[in-house]
Amino acid sequence: MGDAFADMFGSVGWVRVNTLDPSVAARAVDVGRTEGLDAAETKLVDHYSSAWVADRLGWLRYLEGFRERYPLALLALEDYKAGKFYASALVTLALMDGWVNDLNVVDGQRRSLFSDETARPDAALPPALCRLQQVFGRRRMATRTDKITIPYRHGILHGMDLGYNNRIVAAKCWAALFAVRDWAVALTPWEPADRPAGPPDRVVSECLAAWHEGDYTRMANCVAPMMRMIPANVLDQVAGTDLRAYGAVTIEEWARNTCAGTVRAEVSVEGRVAAQTLVFSLALNGPDGDLVWEPGVGTVWGITGWHRRP
Repeated sequence: MGDAFADMFGSVGWVRVNTLDPSVAARAVDVGRTEGLDAAETKLVDHYSSAWVADRLGWLRYLEGFRERYPLALLALEDYKAGKFYASALVTLALMDGWVNDLNVVDGQRRSLFSDETARPDAALPPALCRLQQVFGRRRMATRTDKITIPYRHGILHGMDLGYNNRIVAAKCWAALFAVRDWAVALTPWEPADRPAGPPDRVVSECLAAWHEGDYTRMANCVAPMMRMIPANVLDQVAGTDLRAYGAVTIEEWARNTCAGTVRAEVSVEGRVAAQTLVFSLALNGPDGDLVWEPGVGTVWGITGWHRRP
């Protein structure tokens, strides 16, 4: 399916990311074959909604090179929600450009995703990003006002392509940013043995026990590998909040690879003790440290986020 998707959509600027449900990719290919490319692209744009981005953007927060870019990504998401596609596309293009520049260091030299649009694809990058180089990186030397549906980086950032204020361009930019995310994850391998095994309630219980004891290393190990979180990141999130006591964990299954764990707890926030409900979101990760769709050999549950409510 990966080849069929790339064959149909690669030349128009779509890239299949690891977090794209295989059934969505298969459906898009089927629609393309039966109803045409325009109808298939509409399906993909609808899938890459602001809600889809919002559910996954936090996964990028702690990856190397993106933490400092995360605040701008949140602003781009707000623009996307508000229909300000010109702003969303411009920022996401700039973010992925700079992010790759930080990660793609060969022989001591930084190489941007679009460092040389006329050259052959960068061998240091995976095939998905090489395709983006070829499609997004086409030089656009003349001023154009007609609508475009491909995020031509050169034309947009240099003010030559003026017809990019539309949802399809913005959606393709988000998909491309998550393709960079896939590569960034692949650059930082993880060891499954460091993660708590067993069902999701055990992972939540382990995280709560570690929090209660102030062991932020153990807490970080309970976070989904895709988040690439370190103890200092966990400390940032729970600073000023102590876990005094907690009860049994209740699991609500959302899908075979996602669920929520809920527990009543007593917390102290800057010295004030209160009873609260803690809600943990969890996802299933595979041996490569990325999201998987079905439980299997080497898969582990990990926390992708949490929040408190009265």
